[in-house]
Amino acid sequence: MKKLSLYIFLVLMWCNNVYAFKLNLECGSDEERLYVKIDRKTIEVAEPSKGNKIKFEVSTFDDFTIEAVSRGLHKDTTNYDTHLRVWEGWDLDKYIRDHLYTIQFERVKGYFGFYRSTLPWTKTKKKYTYNRLWELPCKKLDKKF
Repeated sequence: MKKLSLYIFLVLMWCNNVYAFKLNLECGSDEERLYVKIDRKTIEVAEPSKGNKIKFEVSTFDDFTIEAVSRGLHKDTTNYDTHLRVWEGWDLDKYIRDHLYTIQFERVKGYFGFYRSTLPWTKTKKKYTYNRLWELPCKKLDKKF
């Protein structure tokens, strides 16, 4: 009976760690540095130089890409508690309020991309096409931030 309980305990411990995934990235150069924290449910992007921190939910997670659910980023047009405080370098002012944004991480190449919807957001439209605004190379961080 002791051996059986030991085996059950070991199997449960192994199963708990099998699905854990956390990835910490440092993207960009010294002038434009982003820190990205990815797990199976969320993607957090921090830009310490401007005080920006935004959080996305993960929509696609496979061997090649990790993609986020699109969302608005202006504090007046989003229900999320994280938004961009300083827009410089992210997008133009005329698109901030009306467009949806998403992010994508290409796991093979190691690039982090930021995308904007081609059309403004409406309540009736469900599918959007996106244009890439910019892309940054990333490297894996061993430390947590």
